[in-house]
Amino acid sequence: MASFCGAAALTAGCALTPAPSVEVVNFQPGRSTDEAAMYHITIEVSNRSGEEIGLHEVTYSASAASVAVYDGRWASPATLAPHDSTRFDLPVVFLLADEDIAAPTPDAIEVSGSIEYTTPDEFARALQDAGLRRPRARFSGVASGEDAEVAGAHAD
Repeated sequence: MASFCGAAALTAGCALTPAPSVEVVNFQPGRSTDEAAMYHITIEVSNRSGEEIGLHEVTYSASAASVAVYDGRWASPATLAPHDSTRFDLPVVFLLADEDIAAPTPDAIEVSGSIEYTTPDEFARALQDAGLRRPRARFSGVASGEDAEVAGAHAD
């Protein structure tokens, strides 16, 4: 019983570090051809904690009404200092199936995803290394030109 209580206390300690906040802050059209349209999504990740956190992989998807969904992964190994923020530019490419489909306009594109992070707690890192706990901070937004209208951000 004592070991169960100790594990419960250590697990509760893992939740003391707040998840980073993630916002979609920019969405820009890139190069386009008859076969594909490229866009650049910028997310800003902010460390709300008083301790360093490790950032790992971003997984994300983008969709538009007239074209297929784009799914991507972006390796983002970084350490984020306390109360600091950083930005990541994520590529999105929509394949245009035939000549009748036009590249989506920025206001028709929705993005969502998450970034995996590591808290400074040694027990939490051990759980992550063992594959038992992979905390993620989620984001989503609807592109609207220079800035994105953010639909929300939360952590798992």
